[in-house]
Amino acid sequence: MTASVGWLRAFAVSYRVLIRQILTPGRLIGLGLLGAVFILIGWAVRADTAAARAADAADLASNTGLAFILPVFILVFATVVLGQPNEDGTLVYLWLRPMDRAPIVLGGLAAALTLAVPLVLVPVVGAAAAAGADTGVVAAAAAAVLLGAAAYGTVFLAFSLVVKRSILWGLAYVLIWESIAPNLGDFAGRLSLRGYTQSVLANVGGVDLEGLNPVATPVAIGVLAAVAVGAMALASARLARLDVA
Repeated sequence: MTASVGWLRAFAVSYRVLIRQILTPGRLIGLGLLGAVFILIGWAVRADTAAARAADAADLASNTGLAFILPVFILVFATVVLGQPNEDGTLVYLWLRPMDRAPIVLGGLAAALTLAVPLVLVPVVGAAAAAGADTGVVAAAAAAVLLGAAAYGTVFLAFSLVVKRSILWGLAYVLIWESIAPNLGDFAGRLSLRGYTQSVLANVGGVDLEGLNPVATPVAIGVLAAVAVGAMALASARLARLDVA
């Protein structure tokens, strides 16, 4: 009988195989250029006074960085890391090895975030700094990106195992629900990941964001963590039942 592959070994194998699968020059160059444009926008909107610069930088990081750059860039990598290998047959290599499904999912998530997080973090933090944000807002933006990346990444990865054309449905979710939910009242806003990442930015950075009724920082972190854990469990269960051939 073939010995079962250990958890750490399974994670390492999955990570190595899957990061090569999604590491393409087109994705890196395209998203990198968009990020560079975002930093230039931050420099272009830099206000004259310190107070105005702080407010504008926070709004830029929130309304474009956390509302668009973060979820869309994460979506591009998280939906293909397991969804695409399942379609082209690469996942069979991992599937046929005697190892648990959870480390495959975790390896896929780590691969997606390894590539996506720098492409999000640099432009969001860079644009905030270019717009005149102080170190507190810059640090808060970085924290919000890291927490949001984990939550969005696991949600979109699980999504890719449940529905076909997951990148299109994911874009619809980001551009429609994540955009309108905060405007439908507190209850609908609490069903949007965007509100929790923006709460981290507002609370940690000590800034007021227009239209946002932030939740407490521990609540925001707890919800984002719970979403990540729940989506990871869902993805692992779904992968265990998936017919890979």
